[in-house]
Amino acid sequence: MAKKSDIRVKQINNIERLEVMEEKFGVRFEGLNATYELSNIEKYEVHVYGEMQALNGSGIAEDLRICATIYSSDGTVLGVGSDTVLTDDFFALCPVFVIAYIGLHHEPVKVRIYPTKR
Repeated sequence: MAKKSDIRVKQINNIERLEVMEEKFGVRFEGLNATYELSNIEKYEVHVYGEMQALNGSGIAEDLRICATIYSSDGTVLGVGSDTVLTDDFFALCPVFVIAYIGLHHEPVKVRIYPTKR
């Protein structure tokens, strides 16, 4: 069994949603989780997971990009990752989306997640 000090994956506890953007595109993000770890090449890898639900009905009006902006402790943007959800593939709920960003030079402390047009 791994000791607590051996666990490399760490939680990012500060996850911000832009609810005004979610409303604009008729979706809501839920079950958000963000983790990071220091890779073998001494760069940070970030993974953001969650679900996207339609606010009205069972579909979305247009293809969307789910974006995650990653920040350092001083508020500097470290990177932006995204995942795409197509209208033809979406029915009421996008069960799990995953946004990965690899190669950060600074430790991430905050993630902001929001939808945009594809």
